[in-house]
Amino acid sequence: MALGTVGSGTHTCVLDTPADLDTETVAGIYVAQWNLELNVKLDITRLYVKTKVLTGDTAAIVFEGVYANDLLNSPIIQSPPILSMHSITMSIEQTDGTGRNVPWALVRVAEL
Repeated sequence: MALGTVGSGTHTCVLDTPADLDTETVAGIYVAQWNLELNVKLDITRLYVKTKVLTGDTAAIVFEGVYANDLLNSPIIQSPPILSMHSITMSIEQTDGTGRNVPWALVRVAEL
């Protein structure tokens, strides 16, 4: 399979409550996307992606960013391409402001 969305939706954030949006176990190269266009000044959102190096490993963060709406140049946040041989998990946590709806997608750029 080439380029394709493997998971997507809209997540309603609850303050200080981390949420895993999608987990995929097919080896591939992935890009995570979040749309923060509904966030307003003082909303702060932590976005991150976890993966495993070995099958038996515990997933660890490979990409992370904390975004304040008043500092964004663009509301669409996109991870760099992430190689995952065993597992990839896309997550979100809103840490300040009012809980917002955040559209998201996990795209597999290439299957290995």
